[in-house]
Amino acid sequence: MRFFYIILNLLFIFFLFLHPVFARLEEEPNNTKKESNTINSGDTISGHTGMETSYGLMGDIDIFCLTVKYPGKLTIYATVEKKFGSSSGNPSIKIDILNPDVVKAGEWKDPVTGKKASPVYNSDKTIKRIIAIRKPGKIYLKVDRYEVDAYYTFKVFYEDMGKPESKPLPSAIQEIEPNDRINQAMSLPLRQPVTGHTGNMGKYGLEGNSDYYAVEIPYPGKVTVFLTIEGIYGQEEKGEPSIKISIVNEKEMVSGSWKDPYTGEDVSSIFYKGNKGKSIFVKSSGKLFLRLDRYEANAKYTLIVIFYEFNEYQ
Repeated sequence: MRFFYIILNLLFIFFLFLHPVFARLEEEPNNTKKESNTINSGDTISGHTGMETSYGLMGDIDIFCLTVKYPGKLTIYATVEKKFGSSSGNPSIKIDILNPDVVKAGEWKDPVTGKKASPVYNSDKTIKRIIAIRKPGKIYLKVDRYEVDAYYTFKVFYEDMGKPESKPLPSAIQEIEPNDRINQAMSLPLRQPVTGHTGNMGKYGLEGNSDYYAVEIPYPGKVTVFLTIEGIYGQEEKGEPSIKISIVNEKEMVSGSWKDPYTGEDVSSIFYKGNKGKSIFVKSSGKLFLRLDRYEANAKYTLIVIFYEFNEYQ
């Protein structure tokens, strides 16, 4: 009896995820952005390119709109079911993003190799494609025929990156001196706020002082550093309190440059008062060594390091 129920459950899962009867049908007209069908992450959609009219078979594009609140990774599973109409040739579709510049979309990639891949689907097998979305907003997907009009089914998933975790941050801890050399780096857990300051009051007055932190990274992904400048450190200091952040083991650990965590645009490694955060792609697991130095005037600061698993950040 137990075996019987296991079989029933497996069949239920099979039909839930694979059988087209559970897919939502496209709604015509959806040939323009204004008429686009609204879809959500996790939706499965069935439709067809082409349209039978009194004048014969005519071309027909289908446009869908997915709204996202954070940068992230878009994954599409698509299947060409069969030919639509009587034209000769191979049934196939192409899925494009109509507004790639607005959402700062990357290139379609094969999820296994990570290499650039065509957005054309021409097989009865389900094909998976992924693409990085670097700016939140409305993503308009256009499904069009490639060779011959076809019936199709596609499923869309969107993974948010940059969304704050719901659980509260722990209370801030104080930096532990000495941490002005890499072999003295203070171990800092992810999401643990730490307060500190550049500069040091020595025997002869204010002296320069770097702060080193070691953060354990579990696997490749995106590291976002939030650094709040609390104020100036040292009464005799002149200029604006500011901090330059560096990655000591940059060659082994990171790829690319510092970026705005919300737009994906390149930014400076200098933090001034009011800056929200800076992100960088980490290509390897291990200890990431961060060094904080004054830029203009020594500063008091609060540092938080957040990690997101996201292999398609770049």
